[in-house]
Amino acid sequence: MSIKINRYQRERDRTREAFIRSALELVIEQGYQTTTVTEIANRADYGRGTFYLYFEDKADVVWAGLKHYMDDWQTHAFDEVKTIQSLRREYLSWVAVFKNLRDYWHVYAQIDFTHGSAVWQKLRDYLIASYEDNLREARYRSDMTLPVPMMARFLYGAVQETMLWWVENGFQQSPEDLAEMVFTMVYRQAVPTE
Repeated sequence: MSIKINRYQRERDRTREAFIRSALELVIEQGYQTTTVTEIANRADYGRGTFYLYFEDKADVVWAGLKHYMDDWQTHAFDEVKTIQSLRREYLSWVAVFKNLRDYWHVYAQIDFTHGSAVWQKLRDYLIASYEDNLREARYRSDMTLPVPMMARFLYGAVQETMLWWVENGFQQSPEDLAEMVFTMVYRQAVPTE
């Protein structure tokens, strides 16, 4: 019986992944706004009804793909800096964030990240939770005795608005320069060299 459950679960996972892959491909090809659930289902080679067994709507499937990517990216980014001393680690983490934005802007630009959209809200909640986790686990240092959720929202806002400014100004600064600016604003000191 466990073989059937495993086989059934594997088939469910393959179906879910087909929808996610199809949604992301279509969004990259033609943009978020013009991509429809019907197109996603057709590309995945499943019916529209089957789509709704796995996802609530287009935002839900696109977020599932983004979240999977972001979880993997974050694990990899933290592995690269985990042995580096704080505060240098925080700076290098922000460099990685800004490099990711610059390198994958062609993908991110296709997704509806307008303030208030379903994808934006899920991304916002994810990033705030990530900052909270980083502060609690001491991956980001804070000598302040302020509530962690408040500090996480501050960091989110600072980085989010810096990213928007950078995009609006055509990526004129390097990721390193931008990370240095954010570091200086948050820690009110120069970036440590070691």
